Amino acid sequence: SNKKDYQKEIVDKHNALRRSVK
Repeated sequence: SNKKDYQKEIVDKHNALRRSVK
């Protein structure tokens, strides 16, 4: 379950970065 949460956080961070770049 921890792994899933970690991956979800990474995706969120990636999304935020992509939004910031755009």
